[in-house]
Amino acid sequence: MTLNGRVRHCRTSLVVLLVLALGVTLSGIAVGAEVKVLEDFTTITEIDGDIVNAAQRWRIRSFEDPVFTQDAEVKASEPVSLKVEGVFAENSTGTRFEIFLREEDQDLSGYERITVMLYPHKEVAASALQLRLTSGGVRTGFYPTTDRSTLPAGTWSKVTFNIPSIGDLDKTTLIELYLGRGNQPSYTFNIDTLALEKGQ
Repeated sequence: MTLNGRVRHCRTSLVVLLVLALGVTLSGIAVGAEVKVLEDFTTITEIDGDIVNAAQRWRIRSFEDPVFTQDAEVKASEPVSLKVEGVFAENSTGTRFEIFLREEDQDLSGYERITVMLYPHKEVAASALQLRLTSGGVRTGFYPTTDRSTLPAGTWSKVTFNIPSIGDLDKTTLIELYLGRGNQPSYTFNIDTLALEKGQ
């Protein structure tokens, strides 16, 4: 092989290596986190008092006469979000959603985070956002969001909770989302896209 041939060969090899490395990097960015959507409110089969039946069964606690609306104007994903309006009951400690998971969605093992899109109509402190799970019949303590700032009013925020390392995550029957702990006389917000995530 001539000197020019060796140089061309080296350049070609270098380009191939760079393309392969770039491909791996781009592939990692494109793939991103692995996401399993548990709820996007695409289909709501029933709204009955404080209960919403969609992909999962949702029940809100702490509100007096809550009002649920499918909102096609304010949404994080198509076609709608769920708008929630209510007044806190006396001695309420805040808004709590109980999400009863379908049997096929009860295995949280292998996932790292629970995320939900939230659109508060007035700002909400991150400290008011907490998570509890019931796994294998055992109810956990409170887990805070990874966010430390205040959620602004009138915009969508992705709220993230790390899934705790506990036993029986494959038998998680209930997710409780506390979306406004503390004394607030009234509270309106939109909620959308509850998901499980793992990876970057």
